[in-house]
Amino acid sequence: MITKEEYTKATRRLEVLIKEMDLGNDVDKELIAVRNIIEEYELINFPINEVINKSNIIGYFVYMFLDVEETALYIGISTNMVSRIEAQHFKSESGNLTKDCILKTHQILYHKAISSDDMKIKERYLINTLNPEYNVKMNNKNRFSFTIEVDWKLYSLDTEKLIEIRNNKVLYSSKKIKNHTNEWEKLEYSWINHGIYLNRLEKDTFLKIVSIETFENHYETKTEKTEKIFALINGEFYVNDYPNLQYYYANYRETSKTHNLNVKEDFLTIAFNSELSHIEKLDSNSEFGNPLIGKTFIKYSIVKKLKLYSIDKINFYDKKLKKLIQI
Repeated sequence: MITKEEYTKATRRLEVLIKEMDLGNDVDKELIAVRNIIEEYELINFPINEVINKSNIIGYFVYMFLDVEETALYIGISTNMVSRIEAQHFKSESGNLTKDCILKTHQILYHKAISSDDMKIKERYLINTLNPEYNVKMNNKNRFSFTIEVDWKLYSLDTEKLIEIRNNKVLYSSKKIKNHTNEWEKLEYSWINHGIYLNRLEKDTFLKIVSIETFENHYETKTEKTEKIFALINGEFYVNDYPNLQYYYANYRETSKTHNLNVKEDFLTIAFNSELSHIEKLDSNSEFGNPLIGKTFIKYSIVKKLKLYSIDKINFYDKKLKKLIQI
C-alpha cells in the first residue's frame, strides 16, 4: 500500500518531471512510475474522482459541505472558491455560516460549472432538492420537472486546522502580558498550597485564549468552548487549562515524582487578596469546610516537555506568547 509520504514525494517529483519534459528531456518511464504511485494512493484515499489543485482556481464553482453521514449541510457558489471556503467560511468569524455548521463539516465537494448562469441554476436546484440544513433562506421547497446530474469532486481541506485558526482568540490582553515578580508564599486555602497573591485583575494580568475543542470519553463525543489562561511569573510562563490538564493539577505531587519535576516550582496557585479576605470571613467551623481559592497552574515548559499539547497547538501558543511579553 502506498503511504502518504510516498505519495507526497511522488507529487513533488511529478512537478519536476513535467518541467524536465518542457526542456525536451526523456523522462517517460519515470513519469509513468510516478503517476502510478499517485493514482494508486488517490484511488484508495480519495474515492471521488479528483482532488482539487488549489493553484489558479478561478472559475464558476458550486460547492457542498457534508457531515459525517454525507448529508448536505450547506451549498454555495463562488468564482474564487478557495478564498470563499477557507478565508470566509472557515477562518472568518464574520462569515455567513455559523460555528455549528463549520464544526459539523466532515467533507467538502465541488463542481465546476461552465458559466455564471449554469452555476446559479445548479445551486438553486441542489438547495431545493437536497434541503441543506444551513440554506434556509434560499430553499423555497420548489419542485422541478427535470433532473440535473452534477459531477462532484473532492475538495481537500484540513478542517481541524482551519477551525483552530477561526476559534483561537486572545482576550484579557491583546497587546501585552505583565511579568509578575511577586515572591512565592504559602496559600492556606488552595489545592496547591503555594504560589502568589495578586491585588486585582487587570487587562494585562493574564493572557486568555478561548478555543473550540472536541473531547471523547467512553459514553460520548462532545464539542465545547474551553479556555487556557497563561500567566507570566518571574519570567516563566504558567498555564491554567482545566479541561485538558486537570489530571496533572489534581495529582501534582504524583506527577512531580513520576516525571522528576520540582513540585514547588513547576506547579502553583494564583489567587487574589479579595478571595483571601472573603474566605477569612466565613465560618471556619462549617461542616462543609471552606471552599478553595485561586486557580492552579503548571509551568508551560513542562507542558511542552511532557507533550501534553499537540505540536500545532504549541506552535500557535508560542507565537502568541512571544509577542505579548512585557518586562
